[in-house]
Amino acid sequence: MPVVSAQKAIYPVDSSYTVAGSYDKVKKAYPDIVVAEIEAGPKVVASINLTYKQVGQHELQLDIYSPKGKKNELRPAVLMIHGGGWASGARSHMEMMAKDLARHGYVGIPVSYRLSPEAQYPAGIEDLWDAITWIGKNGKKYRIDARQLFVLGASAGAQLATLLGTTENDALPYKAATTGKQKLIKGIINMDGIVSFIHPEANAEGSAASRWLGGGRETHWANWREASPLEYVDRHSPPILFINGSSPRFHAGRDDLIRHYDEHRIYHDTLEFEDAPHTFWFFYPWYEPMMDRLLSFLGRQTK
Repeated sequence: MPVVSAQKAIYPVDSSYTVAGSYDKVKKAYPDIVVAEIEAGPKVVASINLTYKQVGQHELQLDIYSPKGKKNELRPAVLMIHGGGWASGARSHMEMMAKDLARHGYVGIPVSYRLSPEAQYPAGIEDLWDAITWIGKNGKKYRIDARQLFVLGASAGAQLATLLGTTENDALPYKAATTGKQKLIKGIINMDGIVSFIHPEANAEGSAASRWLGGGRETHWANWREASPLEYVDRHSPPILFINGSSPRFHAGRDDLIRHYDEHRIYHDTLEFEDAPHTFWFFYPWYEPMMDRLLSFLGRQTK
């Protein structure tokens, strides 16, 4: 497995998940797809490679894409978590969408976190919680309204985003002293990510989940259950938007979560494409209707 040297730190990296690779994988079934591209233009301000946490000599970073505006004008923000089976991927995969959000008045924040070749659960979710805490402390400097923070994820990143949103007020080990001291997450955007590792619909989850969760479902049940957002839904859970492709595997637990949301009268919305690959968010023709629904959800929750 390749290794990356960063600030004299060496850690294993799985570079197998890329936009180009996703295109090559699905273009035969969808020959008319085009990789989505967005011109941010001069109205978008970028602050990149900001270190929010250091683990040993590994600097974990995020990027901030903001709409131009007055210095004291705070904007709602979206923390954006890339996919890649908890093992691969990069925050650059979310860059285009972050710029697009900034064009529409929101702050897009792609974030890096430790992946399973480097560190197993709960390292990645711990990192992301620390990123949220960092935004809460430093948001005003970047014109972020930290009380209007959304979490968005794609694939494995969607599972992580949903776990962050549903556990904000739960005393899980990765949050330690910050539990109950902040209420920042305004909503969740889940783009084709499972919400339970232990639901009957999640039986397809195997080697990737096992690598991240420290072992298989039978031997490491506690981790599989603890990492399942569905287990934490209650009346305090934030509104959620599901955007799904057409593969049932990546909907595992979704309908039961929606039922719980209905019981607690919490707002939810679902856009499911009838015929779309798992990585639909990278490509036209799905990118534009996806963004339309996403912006509608954000607008509803920030009124």
